[in-house]
Parts: sequence; structure tokens; C-alpha cells
Amino acid sequence: MDGRRDDLLRWVAAVLEGRPAQVYRSTDQDAERIVVMLPAAGVGSVDPPDLPEPPVGLAARRPGSWIFDRVE
Repeated sequence: MDGRRDDLLRWVAAVLEGRPAQVYRSTDQDAERIVVMLPAAGVGSVDPPDLPEPPVGLAARRPGSWIFDRVE
């Protein structure tokens, strides 16, 4: 993904348009990591929210997805 973080951020923004999401990027310029937080479909959901595969060459690996419970 060498140097393509801005391209990946633009793709993420386009894919997430209109969806309630939080996007984070690493502050380490060498890491180029991006994290997207999407709410699950509902309380007790067992399926993580879907995000399409990024275009070939835009990410170093497949994105992972997990379900988390909010701690208050």
C-alpha cells in the first residue's frame, strides 16, 4: 500500500457516504493504518457490518471485522 493511504481514505469516504461511521488513521506516517468503526445492525447482532473489499493494490491485506459490545 506504499504511500496510498490518502487514496484508501478517499475510497473509504465514498463507500461510507451516508453511513454512521468513525474513521481513524494512524499518526505514524510509516504505518499507514486506517480503522473504520461501524455500528452493528442492532443489539445482539451476530453479523459484523459489511464493507466491500478495497480495490486491488489499495490495501496491504483484507480488512478484518469483529463484533464488540459497548462498555459504558
